[in-house]
Amino acid sequence: MKLCSFVILIILLHNISAANILFIGLIQSVSHHIWEEQLIGGLVQKGHNITLLSYADPKLKLDNYNVIKFPAPEVTEEIETELTNKESSFLDNLSTLWIWLTATSETDLNSNAMQTILDYPRDKFDLIIFEIFNGQHVYPLVEYFGNPPIMAISPLGFSPSILDAMGSHAFSYYPIYCLTYTDQMNLLQRAQNWVMYLVDNYYRWTNLPRLHKLAQDKFGKDIVPTYDIEKRIQILLANYDPILDYPIPLPPYIIPVGGLHTRRSTPLENDLKKILDNANQGVIYFSLGDNANQGVIYFSLGTIVRPSVLPLEKKKMFLEAFSKLDEIVLWKYEGDDLVDVPKNVIIRKFFAHSNPKNLGKGLVLQTLTSNILHDTLREVLDNPTYTQNIKKLSKAFRSQKETPLERAVFWVEYVLEHKDLSYLNNRGRSMTWYERENLDIFGCFLLLLIVVPILAVKLVKLLVKRVLFKNRNKIKQN
Repeated sequence: MKLCSFVILIILLHNISAANILFIGLIQSVSHHIWEEQLIGGLVQKGHNITLLSYADPKLKLDNYNVIKFPAPEVTEEIETELTNKESSFLDNLSTLWIWLTATSETDLNSNAMQTILDYPRDKFDLIIFEIFNGQHVYPLVEYFGNPPIMAISPLGFSPSILDAMGSHAFSYYPIYCLTYTDQMNLLQRAQNWVMYLVDNYYRWTNLPRLHKLAQDKFGKDIVPTYDIEKRIQILLANYDPILDYPIPLPPYIIPVGGLHTRRSTPLENDLKKILDNANQGVIYFSLGDNANQGVIYFSLGTIVRPSVLPLEKKKMFLEAFSKLDEIVLWKYEGDDLVDVPKNVIIRKFFAHSNPKNLGKGLVLQTLTSNILHDTLREVLDNPTYTQNIKKLSKAFRSQKETPLERAVFWVEYVLEHKDLSYLNNRGRSMTWYERENLDIFGCFLLLLIVVPILAVKLVKLLVKRVLFKNRNKIKQN
């Protein structure tokens, strides 16, 4: 009897501590989904129940984990071609990216998957976690489910729009993701970076009202504005670590959990292991899609571009450069159209990858040639500085009192326990971007610098006129 009572007590205590969490990850990226599922796995291990809204199929098979799959948006060849077009400017690419991110909102809202989540009980969830880079069109789910506490995640790290949403900024020394600068920018580079920050935020400011209008058509006219929902975000878990990225000051409600997705390595597939074991001259990993950020050499076209849509001359250029190398090259390529592939190039549709940053050399696809690519590969392969940096930063990254996953789970449970973390907010979250940058003050000074001299000149002219007028009157009287 005592044993039975003890078991019942344990079950009751477990149910009390377990929370129902709605996890919204509506962005089409394999890498983002892997990152999210690592966090989900950590939360499920602590006994929490997770419902995920996603475009991707679940990789984890857990009892407390349920996925509501939304129809995956199609990335058209026009969008991919635009992002790789030599004539496209970085402004064009940024515009195209925002168009892609917001193009599927109406489809999401009217999908069967949306109706599935709306059929859940209105008091179902104790916490809602958003992928902040996309998904603002479903923010009304917060109100719909009774305004539980909300958190945000960013597997991307930081973009201008994410920093703006969280009341933070780093215009002067944190380069935007679509530029190739480091944090050591000169005056012109900082000016370009600042303009790009403003442009990215402009697209955010103009897209949010449109997304709000779409959400009103689904949830009703009286829903809370998107900006107000974002101000309720208690904590942002960001895939950022100052060891691997450029250091920036963060407010207390932004928690760095860079490397959260890392885990112990698993054995390689037999055929791939054999290739690597026999590669006496070394191996290069090459990838252009799905946040392809791993290996000695880092090539990336972002999260949505497939290598198969590259112009034919670019594909030939890559193969020509690779053929000059002694090393084995692993190329993540999803198509079947490559011909005359060199013997040292191994084509696979997927390789698992990690996310090291700033440990290699960046290249601009639009201006890339076979010689530039070959010379850059040789520089990274032959210069021991890159290997030394990787080992140094790897050691520093691993020397933490807790893993990034443990830190992330702690803060999720902290929000569940305390619910209102407004005491962590700084004033910047309720200020406009130009107030945070003190541009209103500079504007006032500029106005004074313009107005005061003008008034002074007019006053002098007026005094001169009066003096001359008096002198004329005296002359006439005389």
